[in-house]
Amino acid sequence: MSAIRVGLPGSFTASGPEVPQAPYLTILMSGINLHLKTATELFHGGRLTEAGALCEALAADGEASSQFRGLFGQLQLLRNRTAAAEPLLVAALAEAPESLRLRGLLAETYRRAGRLLEAAGLYRDLGRPALAAKLAATGGGWYRLTPPTAPVTLPWLGESGPALIEARVGDGRVGRFLIDTGVGETLLDPYLASAVGVTPFGDEAIHFPAGPAGRVEHGLLSRFALGDLVIEGVPVQVYDTRTAMAGLLPLPVDGVVGSGLLSRLPVAL
Repeated sequence: MSAIRVGLPGSFTASGPEVPQAPYLTILMSGINLHLKTATELFHGGRLTEAGALCEALAADGEASSQFRGLFGQLQLLRNRTAAAEPLLVAALAEAPESLRLRGLLAETYRRAGRLLEAAGLYRDLGRPALAAKLAATGGGWYRLTPPTAPVTLPWLGESGPALIEARVGDGRVGRFLIDTGVGETLLDPYLASAVGVTPFGDEAIHFPAGPAGRVEHGLLSRFALGDLVIEGVPVQVYDTRTAMAGLLPLPVDGVVGSGLLSRLPVAL
C-alpha cells in the first residue's frame, strides 16, 4: 500500500532527522479506515464485487479490525465461502460479543456448512427456538441423497409460465412444486404437510425475498423424490402456498423447491 510520510510542523527540516514513526503510522491507518469506509458504502449500495475486491486488498495490507472482519466475513458468506467466512466472523464476534448481527451471520455460516448442531445453539441464543429445534432434530445430517443410475428429466407442467414440476413426498404422495431459486428452504403447503406427516417444530415470522411478510412452520420431511432421485431428511417451511398462489397458475401449487435443495444437485433448467 502506498503512503505519504507527513510529519508534525517543525518536526524536521530537509537535512534534519526522519519523520517520527507515530504520525506516519497514524496517517497510514487513516488511509486504511478510509478504504474500509468505502468498502462498507459499496456493500450497502449493492456493489458486492467491488466491495469484495477492496476487502481483499485491505486483508493483504493487514487490516484486522472487528468492523472489517465482520464485513469481509459477510461478503465471504454471500459467496458461499463458509470456510473463509467462519474465522473472520468468529474473530469479529470475539471483539463484539453483544452483536446479534454477527451472531446471526455465524449461525448462517454453520448452517450452510452443514454444522447444524453448532448452528442450532446460536439460533437458540438468538431467540429462534423453532429453527434451532429443527436443526437439532437432524442429528447433524440432512439432505441425504440416493442418486439415480441415470440423469433425471422432469417435464414442466403446463405449456407455458413458471417452472412447475411434480415430486413424490413422504410415502409417495404426488405434489406440484414451483421452482424458485429466490426461496431458500423448500416450502410445503399445510394440506400436503399434514397428509405426509411432516414433523413440526414451531412457527416464526419470515420475510420473503419478494412479497409480504408472513409466518411459517418449521418442519422436517422424511422423504422427497424427483423421479428416481431420492432425498431424505429435507428441512421445510410449511406455508399456505395454495392460497398464496391461487390465480397465478392454472394448477394448485403444493410447495416451492428453493435453492436450499437445488444447490445440492447438478441441475439444468
